[in-house]
Amino acid sequence: MFKKTCIALMAALAALTPAVTLAQTANCPADLNFDRWVDSADLSQLLLEFGDCFECPSDLDGDGVVNGGDVSLMLLDFGACPDGPGDNPCPPWGTFVSEGGPEPILYNDLTVGVRWWDVVATGWQRFTSAAPEGECTTFNTNYQSECYAYGTEVGRDAQFTYYADGNCAYFTGPTTPPNPCPAAATIISIDRAFTLTVTPLEGGCGQSYVVGQATRIQYHDGNCGTYWGWPILARYKPYGMPLGFCDTWEFFSDGVGGYYTTRNCPPAGVILEEISRTPFTVTITGGFEWILGYQLVVLETDGECGTRESSRYEWLPYGTILGSDGNYDYYSDGNGWYYTVPVGCPSAGTVLSSTSVDIFINVIGVEWKIGTNSTTTFADGNCGTYDLLSTEYLPYGTLLGTDGVSNYYSDGNGSYYANQCLAAGTQIYAYSSDLKVTIIPGVEWTIGTSTKTVYADGVCGTYEETTYTYAPYGSLLGTDGTYDYFSDGTGGYYTQPVACPPQGTMISENSGAIAVTVGGNTWQIGTVTDTTYADGACGTYVQSVTEYLGFGTFLGNDGTCDYFSDGAGSYYSSNCG
Repeated sequence: MFKKTCIALMAALAALTPAVTLAQTANCPADLNFDRWVDSADLSQLLLEFGDCFECPSDLDGDGVVNGGDVSLMLLDFGACPDGPGDNPCPPWGTFVSEGGPEPILYNDLTVGVRWWDVVATGWQRFTSAAPEGECTTFNTNYQSECYAYGTEVGRDAQFTYYADGNCAYFTGPTTPPNPCPAAATIISIDRAFTLTVTPLEGGCGQSYVVGQATRIQYHDGNCGTYWGWPILARYKPYGMPLGFCDTWEFFSDGVGGYYTTRNCPPAGVILEEISRTPFTVTITGGFEWILGYQLVVLETDGECGTRESSRYEWLPYGTILGSDGNYDYYSDGNGWYYTVPVGCPSAGTVLSSTSVDIFINVIGVEWKIGTNSTTTFADGNCGTYDLLSTEYLPYGTLLGTDGVSNYYSDGNGSYYANQCLAAGTQIYAYSSDLKVTIIPGVEWTIGTSTKTVYADGVCGTYEETTYTYAPYGSLLGTDGTYDYFSDGTGGYYTQPVACPPQGTMISENSGAIAVTVGGNTWQIGTVTDTTYADGACGTYVQSVTEYLGFGTFLGNDGTCDYFSDGAGSYYSSNCG
């Protein structure tokens, strides 16, 4: 197209000079188009080649550059070129002269493309009579056709619109009136604070919640209507940010324009209403009929925000007296049956007697009281008894006696020390005992541990701290064959029909002190914890974990040396003097 533009420019300039034939060409280097005239057409061609141009026709002085010097030479030759004797006024055969066109390509009188052609010289002839001497001839060659692209409108009338088919023909379509509406996709407005919402289906409330903000663009649709484009540049509420509530549902942002839910339902088994209560009785020999409990039908929660009816039994508490036949008293066992006690027997756990015996320790040949052994006798509820033994030592720092040189004190653990008060807060010893619960007569189950820790108060006295550790919720305490008894984690228990817990379920955990004795002194050096697990077949297995006091933990003093834990179950001494 650049070439065609330049040729068109030269043709326009050539129109300003007289027309001549190629026969006028002679030795006239400034005649760049061989028309035997040096005119504006030649100047235009020279200007097109202005600048560095090696072996260009416009480089009249042959210095490799088309510049003002070449323009000056051309202006000196401006006008008609003289013919030289014997010169060939015509260019060689096939020399390009000019380009013609474009001319329209017509199909049924409609322009469906354009055409260009090249004009070249064919030689020259000399005539002596009719034709001017030296007349040169030209012909057209190299036609180049260019069809309009498919769909280009090439014409229209009242009935049809004509479109190019890309092959220099056409096809038609109906003529429609001009569309008065703005073009489709033309922007109307931009909303930079468009609220993004979601409407959850859960709960059936139909409420929408804001999950973020975005930018949206309003466009013309090309039919005099509008539409909003899809929101862009969205900014969503962070993941987990609450959106709102509906009934029992709570909605949260998922951080990407959606939501997730949780449901606040009460746990399964919460009794909402008691529907019926029917006594459950037992009849024994002699015709005695007593109420053991009640069969209940209740309305309770199902754990999924709904309700259900269920049947359950509510037994009279263990030990509730049902009645007597004159020989035996009958009591509820708390599980829908009963047990008997001969009439006149004291109830289980009644203290019948208690005796104490002092414990003495021999120091420097003198015996001093260091503690007390106690024996307590209890009724077993069946006119029998059982004994419980306990030992209690004098508190740490209690003065036992003196030999005139040293004072001797109880160490709170059945031994003594002389003349040295431990720093306040130093642990003297820790004593753990099981917490028992009796549910079935004559059977005790461990439901926790009581730990009494004795510390030095810094003035050769002591103070105590007692902590209680209960078996974790769900730990199996025992079974009576019909019901399993489980710890509720707070010192009580609950029951379930007998079922084997899954393998690996922790049943109970018990901890005990590990002590070391040095020269008659006994000090705690660690703890051992036994954890009982279900084996999946209604049996158990035990895993033990031993933990020793850390290296360097002070154990005690025997009056000569300080003793410290070595962190591995033994000890070392220091500061001996």
